Amino acid sequence: MDQLFPLMQPILMDRPPSQPNWIHQIKYDGIRILCMVHSASIELYTRNQKKRNVQYPEIEQISNHVKAKSFILDGEVIVRTEKQKPQFSRVVRRDRSSKTEKVKQMMKEFPLEYHVFDILMKDGEDLRKRPLTERLVTLHDIVRPTNWLYLVESQTDGLDLFAKMAELKWEGIVSKDLNSPYIGGKAHKHWHKTKVKKQLLCVVGGVQYKDGYPNSLLIGVYMEDQLRFVGKISTGLTGKDLQLLHVFVPQLEQPGSPFLNPPVQPLPIRWIKPQLTLLAEFMELTDDGLLRHPKILGFTQSPPEQARWES
Repeated sequence: MDQLFPLMQPILMDRPPSQPNWIHQIKYDGIRILCMVHSASIELYTRNQKKRNVQYPEIEQISNHVKAKSFILDGEVIVRTEKQKPQFSRVVRRDRSSKTEKVKQMMKEFPLEYHVFDILMKDGEDLRKRPLTERLVTLHDIVRPTNWLYLVESQTDGLDLFAKMAELKWEGIVSKDLNSPYIGGKAHKHWHKTKVKKQLLCVVGGVQYKDGYPNSLLIGVYMEDQLRFVGKISTGLTGKDLQLLHVFVPQLEQPGSPFLNPPVQPLPIRWIKPQLTLLAEFMELTDDGLLRHPKILGFTQSPPEQARWES
């Protein structure tokens, strides 16, 4: 699996390309899923090659909606809020549920959508060397969308689509060269992604030290009244911030981690009571639910219980 079908990854860029042979698609806030169907066998894999049939049983019905005996589709699983906004924390809860009863509960509480944007194989034919424009024709010819299966729409104006995503505070866009083959990994120049920077109110649950002085903060947010670790942050800390932390950390210190999922860190950590809040800016969430490239915008007076995933 991992040698035959590594997933093509978009390259992060500051702005979408403007060339006429490119298309632009919404980058949903979800989990990448490769769907492999051969005869009666259906296998679902994440970008990191982890099998996900148990977590997403709805997709095992996909053969009823695709006019091919065997195929490999590339897409993204999302879960929406009541306001129809894709929310990563919800799909993560689906992704982490593996017990039968829990999965059934999640299916009712957090119904998924599978948004397909590419096809790698059809009826034994490898399509990866064909240009994207041909692959999209094949994809739209054989897939019959339903209430959980969607084909990702493409637009020609990347700047306009990105502006709409920024206004909605969605994740961003992916831009693709219509002449490009499907190349696993990032050793290419054919797929780009442009991200809308996000903000999140977080709680400080630990302070990492280096040479006896505060170096970075361990931050989290509440999910179901449990504080989940979402990353380590140091960018944006000022000298004044570090001096204040040096004074106040001993007053807030506690013996154990306040996080449900405490991180393993090589440097000394002093765990503190979850009382200090800050506003973090970040690019996206990783598949593990951590903030990518976080930056501190400033400390806040907001109460810790308000630091929750946006619903």
